[in-house]
Amino acid sequence: MAKNSFKLFSHSLISVLLLFGLIKIIFSSSLKFFNLGLFVLFFMIAVNLLGLLSYRDNEKKLFLFYTLYLAGLIFIWSLSSNFHLVLVLLALFGFLMSLPKKTRYRGKKNSNSLDLSELGDANLDAAIEKDLSHSLIFAADEDKHLDEEKVKVEKAAAKHIPGKYVASTQGNVYHEPKCTWAKRINKDRQLWFADKGKARNQGYKAHTCAQ
Repeated sequence: MAKNSFKLFSHSLISVLLLFGLIKIIFSSSLKFFNLGLFVLFFMIAVNLLGLLSYRDNEKKLFLFYTLYLAGLIFIWSLSSNFHLVLVLLALFGFLMSLPKKTRYRGKKNSNSLDLSELGDANLDAAIEKDLSHSLIFAADEDKHLDEEKVKVEKAAAKHIPGKYVASTQGNVYHEPKCTWAKRINKDRQLWFADKGKARNQGYKAHTCAQ
């Protein structure tokens, strides 16, 4: 709201300066164009007032005002060869400020996406907050799904054990996989057994963890 008030104040200030500049040009012109100049002045004042009064709903009237003003300065320049640089710069600044904007909030592209160009200032914050809350819920559900998948993978990896007991090809003792000594055996030296009998048959004896 403060930003809109500042822009409205800026438009009002620029408009006053431009209209005073136009009055100065008209009263310094020849009598031939004086009546036409007065008509143009009153018309521009009317367009400007309509633009300022309806600014919060639509900037198109102010856009029209600056466009006509720039066109008028170009027309005056073509007739009198007088280029009013300060007025041109002011009109260009106002013209750029009043360019029609099609603001679309680019959130998640689905049926719930919001077109903020159709909302008033009063509902803008509420609409953005609602759409963001939907995005946060979606992100939370996605994180939960990823965590569940991670747990499933870890459980599957834990179940994938070649046997119940493990020994080293360079030793003569077999262990349970959870044993501290079993975890120290290099993978390329691991020898797995389905049961104690097969380990004993190959000359291995049980460690205290497997007794």
